Amino acid sequence: MVVVEPTESETRESTMTWVIAGASGPVGRYVMRRLLAEGAQLRILSHSGRVKAQERVKVLPWDPAGPQSASGDALASVIDALDGADVVLNLAGHSLGSGRLGADHRRQVLESRLQATSALVAAWERAESAPRRWLQASAVGYYGDAGHHWVTEDSPPGALFLSEVCVQWEQCIGPVVEAGCIASLMRLGLVLAPDAPAIQRMLRPIRMGVGGRLGRGDQYWPWITAPDVAGAIHHLSGVAHAGPINLVAPDAVTQIEFTRAVARALRRPSWIPAPGFALRVVAGGAADELVLPSCRARAEALLATGFRFTHPGLREAVPWLLRSE
Repeated sequence: MVVVEPTESETRESTMTWVIAGASGPVGRYVMRRLLAEGAQLRILSHSGRVKAQERVKVLPWDPAGPQSASGDALASVIDALDGADVVLNLAGHSLGSGRLGADHRRQVLESRLQATSALVAAWERAESAPRRWLQASAVGYYGDAGHHWVTEDSPPGALFLSEVCVQWEQCIGPVVEAGCIASLMRLGLVLAPDAPAIQRMLRPIRMGVGGRLGRGDQYWPWITAPDVAGAIHHLSGVAHAGPINLVAPDAVTQIEFTRAVARALRRPSWIPAPGFALRVVAGGAADELVLPSCRARAEALLATGFRFTHPGLREAVPWLLRSE
């Protein structure tokens, strides 16, 4: 019998250990599924209790709002999770789509991200053998309302509330970068997943035949499917990319182009407009932060790392998104 020894990359993959904060959301669920399929060991920091332990998945409770400025004892479980791991993936933060982005919701969005990241950084600094690879969630909201101009990782931050959130969120990991950890700042676009509550709310009026322009309709919506996010995260763990990187599909489309593509697939009309003032009445601050701004983000840096999209355009993405229809 011939015994084939695993290659170095295969051995690394089969024994790679990930620490994930924020695994209960749509992105986290797809990432977990992808990493488990690749043979990884997962240590999940869970505040909600929605993630359950299973084979190769260890769940550790944590309070991201508590230990950031507390003693080392309060960080003990987080330190233990990080010690000896290969990659830390930080997705933790209050959902943008769970409110109208009024004052209280804005505070939750910002504080939850800064508290969770500060706690992870504090634990990372105390761990004896901390991960040397850090994958940090951020968003293309960093660029604000950029109109029809292309934006890249070198573009400056915008002036929206979400721009400031992303700036502060990214700055939080400064200590680990200064200590030599290779950190990628993943600026995600709109993540398409059929089980994501925000996407379900977005698709509901289109299914009802009342989709159309939101505001002017010509604002660019940078998007990416959840499987491609999971694939990109797995891919980035094996490349030495440091700094910001846009996680968006190569196919840049406007809001009305996106809506019409979904409507065609559902065989629904898409001609009923919703003016900006009406959106503000219905969605509050979320209209001016999430729906009406335009961000024409490029995926050049991600493509330059050799990543290949499963859903590079709406032609591939929409049938997957509506596969249960």
